[in-house]
Amino acid sequence: MLTYTDLQRLRLPEYFRALCDQHNRREFTLISKSRRWTVEYSNGFFAGVGWKSFVQAHDLSTYHTLVINPNVHIEFRIMVFDPNNCERIYSWY
Repeated sequence: MLTYTDLQRLRLPEYFRALCDQHNRREFTLISKSRRWTVEYSNGFFAGVGWKSFVQAHDLSTYHTLVINPNVHIEFRIMVFDPNNCERIYSWY
């Protein structure tokens, strides 16, 4: 569940931090259906302009839930759920 702080920068769970650190990259791609965002990664957080753009495009707020799945290219597929645990559908799909 997202908090106010997560809307500014998302702290990744330990498994994802280890995966990102292992690849020694400063940027990663988030994929939500057909759209992609490049987000900055630093010290276990997704942040920067790319993260803010992702948050705005998905109209995220506190109590939304993200399901994150990395793929073989170390891109992260994201699903967004509202506070009622229903997947959010966006008009740009």
